[in-house]
Amino acid sequence: MLMNVAADDPQGQARVAAFMQVLQQLGWSDGHNVRIDTRWGANNADRERRYAVKLVALVPDVILASGTQSEATLQKA
Repeated sequence: MLMNVAADDPQGQARVAAFMQVLQQLGWSDGHNVRIDTRWGANNADRERRYAVKLVALVPDVILASGTQSEATLQKA
């Protein structure tokens, strides 16, 4: 998961918490039957580019992007 905000951003934290809650309701639990890696880009293009490359290198089944910049960066990676 690549978030376009800083790790201490309250709205970003709320979005991640809501996502995790819904996953749990659907039977998915981080560390048990799914692995979730979150990177906080803090709206910094260079940081997001580095994180995108690292996330793609993990060869995940799914990558969730928060924001247009994050999505475009991941597509390029």
